[in-house]
Amino acid sequence: MVQLITAARVVLAVAFPYLAVRCSPFVALLIYMTALFTDVADGGLARHWNRATRGGDWFDSFADRLLTTMSAIYGLVAGAPVLACSLIVARDLSAVSMNELESEAKANARRARLLGIITVTPIRIITAVLLVLRLLKLDIVDLSLAYWFTAGIVWSTFAINFWLRRAVLAKWFREPDVDKLLH
Repeated sequence: MVQLITAARVVLAVAFPYLAVRCSPFVALLIYMTALFTDVADGGLARHWNRATRGGDWFDSFADRLLTTMSAIYGLVAGAPVLACSLIVARDLSAVSMNELESEAKANARRARLLGIITVTPIRIITAVLLVLRLLKLDIVDLSLAYWFTAGIVWSTFAINFWLRRAVLAKWFREPDVDKLLH
């Protein structure tokens, strides 16, 4: 059941930019909000039912990255700056590489999850706001500032996340002063 919820997010994420342009604003907002709900539901249900697996965690991460990428693509369609949207997607792809480097560290799992939430929240909020504005038939003249602000947030949390993961890797390789790095 949990994997089906995640699979639904993958389908919704892939279809979202196309449907957001082609469908009514209400349907576009409903599709996006459903995708966001599946993001919250799958992990919570997996932990609640004690069905969390490494493969499920990977699939959830993939679906999250895909939804973020498709949100940035919708931003491009809505008129956001190409470079800001590219930076958002590049950060997400970089995070995948970092997760692969340090996938066994349980000590920083909570901090990494919190940073992940902080990172994806701005792009998802901006996308939802754009959809609500479209639904209300309101128009934003310039999206640049919002997308540059989002790019700044995602890259600053990326730097913090990199520091946390570097400390864990240093511990694995028994580098000196590792305790200072971890605190």
